[in-house]
Amino acid sequence: MTPPPSEANLMSGSPEKAMATMLGVMMGLKDLYKKETEAMRVRDVKKFLNLQPAKEAYTRDYEILVKELQARSSTIKKMDTPLRERLVAEQHELAALAEESMSWSLRMADAMRRVQDRLINAARETLKSEAPNYGAAGKIQASSTPVATAFNEAY
Repeated sequence: MTPPPSEANLMSGSPEKAMATMLGVMMGLKDLYKKETEAMRVRDVKKFLNLQPAKEAYTRDYEILVKELQARSSTIKKMDTPLRERLVAEQHELAALAEESMSWSLRMADAMRRVQDRLINAARETLKSEAPNYGAAGKIQASSTPVATAFNEAY
């Protein structure tokens, strides 16, 4: 996978050069989405996390190029080149891969939420099952005071 172009090189040159640069960034993003989705499929969290810095760089460059191409849209629309057609086709593929990646991300988030819920419920059940600890005066000891079982419940 080639590194994304530097920000300084993104907005210089002819519309053809900007489109070619955009195509390169799109190809890099497509490759990253494929790797990211595969990492989520096999639940390789380390690989998934290692891909994020490159994804952020490509995404930043992609956004810069979109703005640049929008600024040049009147010129680009007049162009009748295979590069423009390929850019449109690649955009459709990129959108499909981004959607698939988002779907897997939502699945992973849901799985993590279910694990968190199980852990919180197990902690609650453990606290409930412990017999109350009474002191000599017949009062419940301080260790039996309510305990938050999740950060968001404590604050």
